[in-house]
Amino acid sequence: MRIELEADPVPIVKIIGARVSRALTQATVQRTVAGLEGCFSLQSTTDAQCLTIHLSPEKIYLCRGIDKNARLLIHLDFNTNQPPRIERLWRHPWFAFRVSKLLQPRLLNWSVAARNFWQMTQHVAGMPSRLILVCSDTAEVLILERDLIQQMPLAALEEDFSNDDASMTVHGSALTLSQLFSGEKVLLESAIKGEIKILSNLKHAAVLTGLTLQQLLGELKAPEAASTPEGQIP
Repeated sequence: MRIELEADPVPIVKIIGARVSRALTQATVQRTVAGLEGCFSLQSTTDAQCLTIHLSPEKIYLCRGIDKNARLLIHLDFNTNQPPRIERLWRHPWFAFRVSKLLQPRLLNWSVAARNFWQMTQHVAGMPSRLILVCSDTAEVLILERDLIQQMPLAALEEDFSNDDASMTVHGSALTLSQLFSGEKVLLESAIKGEIKILSNLKHAAVLTGLTLQQLLGELKAPEAASTPEGQIP
């Protein structure tokens, strides 16, 4: 099943298209939505953003606007995890259950997500030569370098990278780090909200912010030889 976006898609169409694409990498989601036909619409509760997702056996097509023939109209805040309000749910409960899987891709473990992201971005101009991630939930540190990857308890870390201008350090919870490196969050926005803490020079922060934004929009592509590990958040 392929994913197709409208011509000159607006950002919310790109963002939801990328999310649907991630969901379809999971075999269980593919089986759940196989054979589905019809469409449903999403309407922001905070602004004018809206889009419709059309389903057919061959493809999923996303475009801006609300379709008058939509089986469901889902009102939600695209920026939070608050429960949505769904119109016409009582008419199409099974359809609603199945399409919900497209909007909630299962997150990879934070370490796996970060390794995948590093594989895609480590050679981008302006990236730090060393990316250090500290998970507050597990008290672990993951050190990503171009010729070496290390994961260890934080207490076992002996070297101090705080004055190393070639390094960048990001502190966050397991969930936030997973979202950050899976295409669900943008670095600078997460830092401003207090979801993560970063120790970095301005250049590295700007480059990594741009790359996480590209991933959010589905514009960050993996190298052809890259593979996706199996580790996932339970």
